Amino acid sequence: MVYLIWLIGVLALDQFSKWLVLQNIQLFDVIPLLPNCLNLTHWQNRGGAFGILQGQGLWLAWVAVLVSVTIVVLLVKYPRQNRLINAGLALIAGGALGNLIDRIRLEHVVDFIQVCANGVCAFPVFNVADSAIVVGTGLILWTWLRQKRPVAKVDQETSAHPIED
Repeated sequence: MVYLIWLIGVLALDQFSKWLVLQNIQLFDVIPLLPNCLNLTHWQNRGGAFGILQGQGLWLAWVAVLVSVTIVVLLVKYPRQNRLINAGLALIAGGALGNLIDRIRLEHVVDFIQVCANGVCAFPVFNVADSAIVVGTGLILWTWLRQKRPVAKVDQETSAHPIED
């Protein structure tokens, strides 16, 4: 049940941060936070993560509903023993719901975090929900990779059959 609180926390932080952007930053305005590294940039994303699938908002909304409902059911009905997987699922669902609310309410997603390197801002603008989805996915993958056990090598000395003369 604690993971549902995480989900709600991500959703609340995402929606609050987007509300602040909508209230205080004009569309396409850029406010440098760390010069040449990090900007607040009010942007509208009508596609998916990192700007892919532009104009596919309705389809992406249905995907977000399906993913979120599935994750909530998994967290409530079939909680896993692994805390990192549960946390990852909660982060993904919270992020998906945050962006879904934008799609329904605004017909686009509000993005505002812009990362730059040496003054070049080539990375797409993103938001708290996107960050939660990426971190949640990373937690699940990291946990999964850590749990993978390498296949034991066959001991060549014990399995070799000497040829008798």
